[in-house]
Amino acid sequence: MSNDFVPINFSANEGYFALISATSDLLTVMAYGFKSKSLITHFDVTADKAMTFLDSVADIFDAVQCKAIILHIFYFKPTGFPHVMIFARELRRKLADNKLCNFFYSGKNLFISGMLISAKIKSIKNDSLICIWVKPEQLLVMEYLFTDMGYNLIRENVIEKASERSNCYLRLNILHLTKPKHIVVYAENLETPFMKELKKKVFCEEKIHLLDKRILKESILQSKKIAKFVRDRSIVKYHINAKCEKDFAVYLDDIKNPLFVVKAGESLPVKVVDCVRRGAEKLLVCSFDVDTNEKRIIFIHKLEDNQNCHRQRITFFVDKENFPSIQSVPIILDAIKQFPQKLDGIYSKKMPVIIFRDTYSLICAVKSGNKFYSYLDGWNDMLEIMAQEDLSTLDDPVFSKNYFRENESFNRNYDRQDIVCFFMTKFLEEHLKVIKDETGESDEIAFCLAFPENENKIFRQRLLKSLKDLKTIFHLLPRGLFNK
Repeated sequence: MSNDFVPINFSANEGYFALISATSDLLTVMAYGFKSKSLITHFDVTADKAMTFLDSVADIFDAVQCKAIILHIFYFKPTGFPHVMIFARELRRKLADNKLCNFFYSGKNLFISGMLISAKIKSIKNDSLICIWVKPEQLLVMEYLFTDMGYNLIRENVIEKASERSNCYLRLNILHLTKPKHIVVYAENLETPFMKELKKKVFCEEKIHLLDKRILKESILQSKKIAKFVRDRSIVKYHINAKCEKDFAVYLDDIKNPLFVVKAGESLPVKVVDCVRRGAEKLLVCSFDVDTNEKRIIFIHKLEDNQNCHRQRITFFVDKENFPSIQSVPIILDAIKQFPQKLDGIYSKKMPVIIFRDTYSLICAVKSGNKFYSYLDGWNDMLEIMAQEDLSTLDDPVFSKNYFRENESFNRNYDRQDIVCFFMTKFLEEHLKVIKDETGESDEIAFCLAFPENENKIFRQRLLKSLKDLKTIFHLLPRGLFNK
């Protein structure tokens, strides 16, 4: 263990809980006796010591005596970490590995929970609550609905130049014609002229809970009650459910066009699902620099190279504590499973059908000795560039002139479309060979193109050009048949 941090001393009779908060350049750790609520230790972690702190987690906190750790650290800028979420993910992993009960708070939620504790708010399901945070010349108004999981933020608005507004204006913009069960108001000083006006004339009909800076002295009691939720997630009487703190984006193989985007302010948890092509290599989960808005890679999820699937189902999840995760599952599309039976009902001639879709091809035919369509076992190939509209920008070995200088079978110029069609002809010859081997025939075949409309058009043009040198009768099945 580093000499920078020492284990927290504690009384074996009561254990302790810890609060870890942060500014941009400082992480502050405070530990309190769980029964006595007295301060046990207080130390700071500077940004340049963030890595050392991570390495010392198992030694600082005792897994048996540390009852809960409350964290509010998303403003921290730790040295050596391009983004705070990278640091937070690693810290969360360290805490979990050492069986330390923890919860990461974000935004104003920890302070609002403290307000509810000090105001002794008791809500039942579907009760509404309005919290008002009085700042200089500004009112921050938040309306919550109490649910089985805690309080959900359903409205947030800011009233600028509040002291200059009429009482009717303030009442309308605070209440929005609602009748909340509770109204909690926090101001550092409750004796200002504005606050007196607010109490007597704006909320003349409602009972309001008034709090001032004295509640800051109750922070230990507040933290202990919050620690009870951290230990038992069913104790939600003061819990505020989080909104997404950061913008997140997920990119496939590069950092150009995002597959998923989750914006700050969305309700958590967030779950989005989509499918990606087989052959994709990785997903990059990114957030953005708070100052420059530059992309920062939080983690990379590598995709399994599974030749027995047609796509990968990707689930992107941001949990209730603002942590992103990725799940990928290889899948076989229902359209592919059902296609042989569909052909059996449509085509009595039983000619072989080659399907091109995404970056793979399939051969569906009646095998020797069978009566019905099935997929040929000897085929499982990939397509990469046939449907690309602009070939000039592609950096691919197939466009190497040296290959064609050494290959006498290529007698054309070096036009990129000709090159692609040359390879496609060779590709089709391999298809026909498999069809011949497994069905005994390859004189007449059909094609089914299952691309988006624009790609379908480009692929069709190049396919027709590629077929010119093949002595085979071919048919094009209606576009979209594969997906119907």
